[in-house]
Amino acid sequence: MFGLSLDSLARGWYWTPFTSIITHGSIAHIGFNLIYLFVFGFKLEERGYNKTGIYLIYITTGVAAGMLSLFFFFNYTDVTLGASGAVFGLLGANVAIEKKNNEPSYKKVLYLSILLFIFSVGPNTNVFAHLLGLIFGYILGMSDFIENYNDGLAKYI
Repeated sequence: MFGLSLDSLARGWYWTPFTSIITHGSIAHIGFNLIYLFVFGFKLEERGYNKTGIYLIYITTGVAAGMLSLFFFFNYTDVTLGASGAVFGLLGANVAIEKKNNEPSYKKVLYLSILLFIFSVGPNTNVFAHLLGLIFGYILGMSDFIENYNDGLAKYI
């Protein structure tokens, strides 16, 4: 009911793209996601992004990664859940922002993202959501949309 699948969308459960990024399969699953959310979200905050800009990256990449990863599922009822696509989205945004700002450390963060992706591969893991979240985060980080959106909201927050 809260996980995302082609079946859930066909049933009219249109909230599942959003609820799937806050629902997790185990305590370890949510624990690791919270640790990485803290690390990558804090890095964006250090760069001057406000909480609304970070939420926008998180929700956009999480929902997009979850929805598009369904195209790679072989079973209509396979369910995806967890914030990993959104967390990888924050990581991708960090890589892109460091690259865009010509920071020499962007290669280290890029290597870290590749290592995290490799270590996240396992049974019952939606690696497509991880990869797509990383790609969408990178695209958002390279675009001016998030920076303009963040700057526009800064005066209200």
